[in-house]
Amino acid sequence: MAPPLDYATAALRVQLLQAAEDGDLRLFKRAATALDGGKGRLREAVEGAIASDCGAGALHVAARHGRLPVCAYLVEDLQLNVDAVDHSGCLFFSISC
Repeated sequence: MAPPLDYATAALRVQLLQAAEDGDLRLFKRAATALDGGKGRLREAVEGAIASDCGAGALHVAARHGRLPVCAYLVEDLQLNVDAVDHSGCLFFSISC
């Protein structure tokens, strides 16, 4: 079982997902960098932020709200897995239409 999250990490994950939903790329990058903690693993930090209610990651959230710049950053720069599914089995691009 994974260790419990500390409050600061949980708050940063919420901030990251909210920035993805709002399309605020600058805030998204700041939250991702803070989550990474200087390890140089932004992708892993972003992949760790999952909405607890539906299992959607940042890419799902950004796509669901039509936030193309955030989606582009996640796919092109961080190279997130475009085949990742949420708890309902939806791919990010199937909900972006």
